[in-house]
Amino acid sequence: MEDVDFSLSSIDTLAKNSEIPVYFALIPSPAEIYSDLLPKGAPNASQKELIDHAYSSVDAINVDMHSALAQHKDESIFYRTDHHWSTEGAYHAYRDLGTVMGFEPYGEDAFIKQTVSTSFLGTSDAAAGLPFIKPDHITLYRYAGDDAFAIKKDGKDAPFTGFYDTERLQARDQYAVFFGGNCGVLEIKSTEKRPSLLLIKDSFANALLPFLARHYNVTAIDPRYCTDPIAAYTSSADQILILCNMQTITESAVFRTLTANS
Repeated sequence: MEDVDFSLSSIDTLAKNSEIPVYFALIPSPAEIYSDLLPKGAPNASQKELIDHAYSSVDAINVDMHSALAQHKDESIFYRTDHHWSTEGAYHAYRDLGTVMGFEPYGEDAFIKQTVSTSFLGTSDAAAGLPFIKPDHITLYRYAGDDAFAIKKDGKDAPFTGFYDTERLQARDQYAVFFGGNCGVLEIKSTEKRPSLLLIKDSFANALLPFLARHYNVTAIDPRYCTDPIAAYTSSADQILILCNMQTITESAVFRTLTANS
């Protein structure tokens, strides 16, 4: 719990010192959402208690991702062979974020669903090494103009158009189709005038960003790869969202750097 409390303390300090709204969303793992499907007696500590502890420890506006996902558990909200949520899972999270953050989310009929892979074998498959596992498919939620955004990764123009690096579909980590994978600072800008969102995140947010980009100009910071003080980015933001999955916050103190040198 020491790493968790260091991270929560940093998030709390950032929220208390911020003059703009700070939102906090923790994403439970599939083992939590589908705990009723596990064999009786299988070790699986409840994540709900830790999520409640985290939300009560941080002076931010909390977004209940647990409920957002649990009510759609009969849908394909997580990949079977990877630890990430699917685009469908990210979409349901986007809808709940809109309710709390004040933007009007688009309905599913406002997107064109495009399946770009039927051969995705992710991190869980790599760890298990079972040859008979059926691959996942990756479906993108496209919309008109989603290839016209200006994308920068760590200050440089992205080597692909729009949100998707389709060359990554030929590699092992096909989840990197979203923005070409992780980087320290990802900037997404539209030609339209819109609010600015500072998103402090891990890789789960990569599938969520195309939805948020319909409402915001986004600067996304992954503190695992960015050592810049967060204060360098907060002054131009209208809202701050901190979003990560449970593994990120429990297995490292990555968020303890949020207030360093600020």
